[in-house]
Order: sequence, then structure tokens, then C-alpha cells
Amino acid sequence: MGRHADALKLDEETLALQKAKLGPDHPDTLKSMHNLAVYYHALGRYAEALKLNEETLELMKATRGRDYPETLASMSNVAAGYHALGRYADALNLSEQTLALRQAKLGLDHPETPRDANSSRGA
Repeated sequence: MGRHADALKLDEETLALQKAKLGPDHPDTLKSMHNLAVYYHALGRYAEALKLNEETLELMKATRGRDYPETLASMSNVAAGYHALGRYADALNLSEQTLALRQAKLGLDHPETPRDANSSRGA
């Protein structure tokens, strides 16, 4: 409906409430962090999206482990943020790390693996 400002405000309020009530590493909080970062990115607010994605990634690694599927998705989101901000070497490095972890954890035929294989080649 085009009410981006209202939606963004609700997403930010939801995340603040979840952090306060559930804690920063609760699965619902992490999902809200991811969703808000995606929204920031879609609105071109790349620095804010990257900061939130980096925070989410660190919490995911600490609570779920480095090769957990959602952690791998967070790694891809951080790499996309690096790319959006012109940090191409960082984006490539993280994409290659993510690809290696996905291949080891999920296998070459998993739907998420080819996406990272393409992004590590600059596609």
C-alpha cells in the first residue's frame, strides 16, 4: 500500500520490544533483526542494513554456530551489504567463505548453494 514509513516504524518498534522482552539472541528477535535489515536494504539505507546484519550474524554465530543455515543466510546478507557499499573485496571474501560452508553443510545440490556460488563470481 506504499506506507513504507509506517511499516518501518512498526518493524523498528517490534524489534525494540522483542530485544527488551525476549532478549537479543531469541530466535524471534533474530528474525525481526533480519527482516528490518532487509527492509533497510530495500529502501537504500545500506549502512543501517549492514550494521544490523553484522549484529545479527554475530549473534547467530554465537548462539547457533557458524554452519547453521540461518547463520549462512546472515553471512550472505552481510556480503550483500558490503557489495552495496562498494566493499567488493570484503563481499567476495565473505561470499567465498559462505559458499565453502554451504557446500560442506548443505551439499552441492542444495538450492542455497548455487546462489552463493554465483555471488562469489560476481554474478
